[in-house]
Amino acid sequence: MVAMAERYFPPGAAGWTLAVYLSTWTNIYCMCRTLSNSLETVFTVVALRHWHWPWTTRIDIAAVRRGFIYAAIACLVRPTAAMLWLPLSAYLLVSCRTRVWRILLYCVTPVAVLSLITSVLLDSVCYGRLVFVQWSFLQFNFLNDLGAVYGEHPWHWYFTAGVPALLGTWLPVAAIGIHMSDWRHKQLAVVSLVVVLANSFVSHKEFRFLLPLLPPACLYSGYAVHRILSTNQLPKHVVYGALVLAAVPQILASVYLGGVHQSGTTSVMRHLDKHALQLSDSGRLSELKVLFLMPCHSTPLYSHLHRNVSLEFLTCPPLQASETEDEAFFRDPNSWLANRADRGRIPLPSHIVLFDVLQPQIQIWLDEHGYIRNATFFHSHFPDGRVGSSVILYSSRINS
Repeated sequence: MVAMAERYFPPGAAGWTLAVYLSTWTNIYCMCRTLSNSLETVFTVVALRHWHWPWTTRIDIAAVRRGFIYAAIACLVRPTAAMLWLPLSAYLLVSCRTRVWRILLYCVTPVAVLSLITSVLLDSVCYGRLVFVQWSFLQFNFLNDLGAVYGEHPWHWYFTAGVPALLGTWLPVAAIGIHMSDWRHKQLAVVSLVVVLANSFVSHKEFRFLLPLLPPACLYSGYAVHRILSTNQLPKHVVYGALVLAAVPQILASVYLGGVHQSGTTSVMRHLDKHALQLSDSGRLSELKVLFLMPCHSTPLYSHLHRNVSLEFLTCPPLQASETEDEAFFRDPNSWLANRADRGRIPLPSHIVLFDVLQPQIQIWLDEHGYIRNATFFHSHFPDGRVGSSVILYSSRINS
């Protein structure tokens, strides 16, 4: 991050860029998670650190090639990264007119060809058939817009909710940094705007899709702080006071979101892991069979339960023609549970995990089949729809 800032802006902005980035709740909350967007963001920062900018007079072909390599890796991790790197690459080629053919020959072509060949070979081996994942990704998310099955948002959502949530209190500071920079240094801001606009055409939107834009935004925030302090435009105590007011809400948000909000689904997995350890020590691990009656993707499952335990959960494959399993369950939970045995899903699980909002609907079924409440875990102060304020763990009387 520091090296990226030193390469893009004059000396002095790098330290503040790093300080802003480390205090941003999005970085604290998201970058530690096993998201492909987190890995994409890492390679984006490394690529920007090696990228050639127009104000750099000397063209280092080796450095340019390294920039393209890391940019290509970011695109292989998530093809949507191309929305950032295609405009930057086009601008680079236009600005280096005297060396354009050399860059195309020694940097762009070999990196692009090698990346695509590697991607096709690895993916085809894993899938067991010839597959071009980048095309499949484009077809699924943009041409057919099948991601909409996971939720839809209006076209302006990234502007009205996504970007403000991504930066929080640092948003006005980043805007000041963009305003203070000269036209050449607005390049990353313009490209970031293009990325947000391109993503806005897709129905399914998430905050994490904007994660690679966080480092450039922090870059402009750091530059704003540096410029204001170095030019004495405001008294230093005013600037430092404003920085505290911007940083404290970010840190408080990261503590709450990372340790309190929606914590029930991880707490129950830690509880099950401890129970699985006890059963494993007594040679009874095979008795543990857990059924999750929750919206799909609610719990981290085996990333927190590192044992060979039977876990059954409601599925929601996007390409399914009829209604998904979780839709069928929540449409009529008791009928789904009554028909469960007819679908070959026997015996009954030893434990059932659900949100508290579901409990009144299936309490009679739980009582009839001998399940008792084993533990309750706080989940959220803001329950929403099928996601309740707490997670409840039920166990059969035999396993309680």
